[in-house]
Amino acid sequence: MRLTLHSLTLSLVCLLTVTNISRLSLTWRHYEKYRRILRNDYSYIEDDYPSEIPMLKYPAAMMFNETDHYDFFSTEEWRTLIPKGHGWVHLGSQRRPFAVTMYHQFHCLLSIRQALEDVILNQTSQYEAGHSSHTNHCFSYLRQGLLCKSDTTLEPTKPVDLPGNKHGAAASGSGVLHKCMDWVKVRNYVEDNYSIFAKEVGWDVNE
Repeated sequence: MRLTLHSLTLSLVCLLTVTNISRLSLTWRHYEKYRRILRNDYSYIEDDYPSEIPMLKYPAAMMFNETDHYDFFSTEEWRTLIPKGHGWVHLGSQRRPFAVTMYHQFHCLLSIRQALEDVILNQTSQYEAGHSSHTNHCFSYLRQGLLCKSDTTLEPTKPVDLPGNKHGAAASGSGVLHKCMDWVKVRNYVEDNYSIFAKEVGWDVNE
């Protein structure tokens, strides 16, 4: 019995040791990854580049609310979502261009809005809008982006009346606080990066 208990204890200690080593190894790899990103220790040749822009992540929060801004037909206001340089960054000694996912997503959102506006204003047919390869790409891209982030914030519901004398619940999402990344700092980084690149190649910094 003592031998069995001793063996069990030893096995448990070994298991905990292996688990802790695995956790430490994972933590170290995570640390090394972001240390390398922040040091910008990449050649930016072929696959040797970071998975994210080389900047610190700053947490933020956003209270989702209804707004009078970004009305469907407010084209110019929607365009303000895209920063100078169209949301691209140029990294490494060769200034290799990269798209930043958030601004690629905004680009797709604006493209879908424009496609719908063109249909409403009879500038294009529903068939053309629905079969546009770029529009379909954008729907797929945004779908995958939402799945990837998987925001699990809970939204309270309110009772609603449904057709057929039925009752249900609905969520507006308004007044709900969400954990985010500081998008202002991201935009500042992207615009600063573009300003440096534009000056180097002689482009208009404000374009």
